[in-house]
Amino acid sequence: MTLQTGERYTRRVSPFGVSLLAVGIVLLVFGIYWARYVGGGVLAFVILFTGLLLAIEEAGLERGGHQKLWVNRSVVSPGPEEVAPLGEQKTEIRNNTNDLVNRLGITGFQVEKVAWGPSADQIRNVASGECHFDHNELVLSSRLRSTLNVEDWTPLIAVSLIYDKKLMPRIFRTRRLFAILWVLSLAGLGVLMSLPGNSIIALPYLLWLFAPLVIGIRLAGGTDFRMRLLANSEAGDLVGRDRLAGVLAKIGEKQPEPVPGLEEYDRVPTISERLNRIEPVGSEFQDPQVRRVKGSLQVQQNALTKTALQKRHTRLLFALIFLICLLVPTIAFLVWDNSVCPRITVIPAGTQIVVGPVSHSDYPFFVSNVIWDSRSMWGAFTATQPVTMYIMTASQFGSFNTTGTIGSYLFSSGLVSSATYECGGRGCPSEPFAHQGQEYVTIYNPNGLPSTITITQDMYVGGC
Repeated sequence: MTLQTGERYTRRVSPFGVSLLAVGIVLLVFGIYWARYVGGGVLAFVILFTGLLLAIEEAGLERGGHQKLWVNRSVVSPGPEEVAPLGEQKTEIRNNTNDLVNRLGITGFQVEKVAWGPSADQIRNVASGECHFDHNELVLSSRLRSTLNVEDWTPLIAVSLIYDKKLMPRIFRTRRLFAILWVLSLAGLGVLMSLPGNSIIALPYLLWLFAPLVIGIRLAGGTDFRMRLLANSEAGDLVGRDRLAGVLAKIGEKQPEPVPGLEEYDRVPTISERLNRIEPVGSEFQDPQVRRVKGSLQVQQNALTKTALQKRHTRLLFALIFLICLLVPTIAFLVWDNSVCPRITVIPAGTQIVVGPVSHSDYPFFVSNVIWDSRSMWGAFTATQPVTMYIMTASQFGSFNTTGTIGSYLFSSGLVSSATYECGGRGCPSEPFAHQGQEYVTIYNPNGLPSTITITQDMYVGGC
């Protein structure tokens, strides 16, 4: 198999999974934000995440989760004199890989193809910066093509095999269970968003829902890092730690040590860290070249780690300053709002009001402070006969109380048997409001029969 320059390598994603994903997104928007019924919200989430999981499964992300969906490979085409040796080299590497597969007891997998692929900075690898598996194809990093021989690749392939085929499938099964439970919880959020009166419940539920997700992502990064190092240890036990160390030292001598990504949750261990992990306990490596390269890399690692820590501390400092600048004004505003613009209860919950035929009942209150033009009012009531609730200024109420005729007013509920202000969902009535100064809540009964009004939630003026 010969690759041509600029050959395009594409991972196919399941059309069925992508279609379900698209349908799910449409239903999500329609079911939650427009339809506003429970079945629509749940169905939207089910289809959305079913499609997402299918797309991930078909894209191969379940095998460690560090591969891109689409990758361009640009490699140098071999000259005519290189074609035969390169074919023999690939065949020998393939045979060595399948021998490792059998020694590790991996079932249902055999390597059929070997290809030179992009370097580590062009594609997220599986276990190291040297090679990864793409279904039945082994992809070797082209940046090491002139550095390593056939035998050198065997320990590195063993590392990737152990990580990709032995360790990560077990980890991914746990993550899949966590993902299913989280999706079910997210469907619960869809139910809340589909119900009226959800504004208070939805926010803490959302915070509770995303807290384990953020924690899980951070813990997953640490687990991946430990699994990568464990794969190096087990590969060293399989092929010989000195042999693996010799290959790593050869790479470390030819390639510069990367800056440790201390802020990355899924960073790959450096050559120095991998050598430290497989070094025999209580002794050193036998090969003096390995010891020399390890010492040199350790010095570089310490210097780079110090630089990375300084950058991390700088970022943390700026993050802390940002949080202070964000939280201090917010807390100050809340304290000011509660002290200067406290909640004003006009009619407490449980109050029953009997209003006679063509009559009204009024409740005065005084608004001392506002920030903008007005302050919102909240509450709920029911009535045995339809009534109208008005919010009036002192002059408006004075005119109405004198003439008995409704003139001007700030807010009218319209003729209703019940009303709820604070539902937070679609189809809620417009909110009542009050201006600064003396105001009145007036309940007017235009019927020929008396009406009993029950306040089911506090009728109150909110903060500024």
